[in-house]
Amino acid sequence: GEWLALTLRTAGALQLTIRPYLFDGCASATLPRVRMNGVEVTRGAPVVFKRERLGFNARLKGAYETPLHWALQWHTYVLLCCRSMVSAEAVRAIYLPVGNPETQWLYGATQQGYSLRFELPASLLEEHLVFCSVYDRASFPLLPSLQVERPSHTLPPCGEDGFWATRIVRKDGTATRPEVLPSVRVTLERPSRTALH
Repeated sequence: GEWLALTLRTAGALQLTIRPYLFDGCASATLPRVRMNGVEVTRGAPVVFKRERLGFNARLKGAYETPLHWALQWHTYVLLCCRSMVSAEAVRAIYLPVGNPETQWLYGATQQGYSLRFELPASLLEEHLVFCSVYDRASFPLLPSLQVERPSHTLPPCGEDGFWATRIVRKDGTATRPEVLPSVRVTLERPSRTALH
C-alpha cells in the first residue's frame, strides 16, 4: 500500500485520533495503518470501522445510566435553555470544551415531544456531512448520530427533555469554515394534532 509521511515535532507524548466518517452508501472502511519512526504501531489484523458499530450508542442509556450521571450533567440542559443570559464563548467552553477544531458545531436544548427541523442549502450538503445527536439530560444518546441528508430534514420527536449537538464536517477532510453556520437553520417543532391521529 501507499504511505503518507508526516513530520511532527513534539515535546511530549503524542496521541493519534482517527475520526472516520462513512457516507454516500459506504457501510465500512478499513482504518489506516500507522508507523512512527519507521515502526508500525497498528500491528495485527486490519481494523474495519462499520456503520453498524454505532449501534452501541442506543444501548448506553439503559445499561449505564445512574443518578451520578444526572448529577454531573444537570447543568447542561439549564445552560442551553438559558444561553441568551450567558456569552456564546462561555456556553461553548462549558458545553464543548474539547471539540475537534476542524468541525463546526451547533447545539441547543430540546423538549419532549418536539422534533428538530433542519433547513440548509443543498450546496452545503454537496461538500459537507451534517450529523445530529440528541441526548437526555444525563448526556445519554436518545437519537445518536443521525445524518441530515436533505435540505429540509425533520428528526423524529424527542422522547424526553434534553439537548442536541450537530457537527458539520467537510467530505474532503479539510477544516470546515465557521461561515457555514449561518446557512444552517435548526428549529424545534411540535407535531400538529392532526399528524398525531
